[in-house]
Amino acid sequence: MAAIGWNGSTPLAIADEVKPWLSRQCDSADALDNLPALVAAIEAELATCEMDGHPDGFRRTLAYWDDERGCGRVALIGSNERMGASIGHQPYQVRHVGSIFTPSLTPSPWPDDFDPRTDGKRLAELQRQVRDTDSTVRVGGAFTALRIHAASCERFEIVRWRDPVGRKIGERRPWFRWPLAFLAAA
Repeated sequence: MAAIGWNGSTPLAIADEVKPWLSRQCDSADALDNLPALVAAIEAELATCEMDGHPDGFRRTLAYWDDERGCGRVALIGSNERMGASIGHQPYQVRHVGSIFTPSLTPSPWPDDFDPRTDGKRLAELQRQVRDTDSTVRVGGAFTALRIHAASCERFEIVRWRDPVGRKIGERRPWFRWPLAFLAAA
């Protein structure tokens, strides 16, 4: 059992290619082996679409059931230097973890028995307060959770914000002031 999630915006036509790709993988091991190729193909596709690439990069998250360990695991892969660095690896290099909280909160306020249904909204709100180097917010849009079991997976939305599409969250927009001469003439 496996599911794919992502950080960063992706056009629907490209997002729609992920589900068939996942269904073509024989098992979780194949999906892990082929994840770098999927990310490279998505990056190449983004370069040719109207989005004109994705300068901030994107990250794919493969949640899968690990039969050897008897638990759900997460494999992360970044598409460029920035997104690779966000998980502590080079682009296209897979990082395996048991769970992920990005941006990370230090020290971590979460108990070992973290439950996304009860603790997820607080996590989302705290992460939304973290500002990137350009003062924008990295957490926005929809905050969803993937939970993998041996025979099934569940995806549920924790919180959704009404963030504007096509603009970074918290990005300052130039302020327009009407010239005084224009206002006086009215």
